[in-house]
Amino acid sequence: MKKQNGFSLIELIITLVVGAILLSWGVPAYRDFVRRQQAVSLANDFLGELNLARSAAIDRGVLVRFAPVDASDWSKGIKILTDVNGNGVKDPGDAVLRRTNGIPEAFDLTADYTNEVVYNPLGQAVARNTFNIILQPENVQYKKIEVQPSGNTVVTSP
Repeated sequence: MKKQNGFSLIELIITLVVGAILLSWGVPAYRDFVRRQQAVSLANDFLGELNLARSAAIDRGVLVRFAPVDASDWSKGIKILTDVNGNGVKDPGDAVLRRTNGIPEAFDLTADYTNEVVYNPLGQAVARNTFNIILQPENVQYKKIEVQPSGNTVVTSP
């Protein structure tokens, strides 16, 4: 009688069941890891744009506004513009320094106080503000970005 090499049907089924169990544990953890990394990336991008606005205010010696492209909707994108006369409206003498694309649909960005940050020529924020990066549709807050009156920003996790 010749010996057969290979796996029996029972061994193959047990291997597939064990693999399926391990995969069912790993996929949700991987999905959460990817979302956390996207939130970190979004917070870093947002922080970079805030720093750009602050440095532009210092370099140009004028007020610089960091605001959503749409008056209240951050998902449409961010605009950074000078405000030479400080009236809060884009005038012919004001320049749009940067305009970005919107944030990913899986996230929502909300402001606690005002819907913009204004930096003065010293790099200080005119008013304190806090931004929250929230995962939708679960409504889970992932990151909090606080703009302090000194102009410094702090990123924290809830």
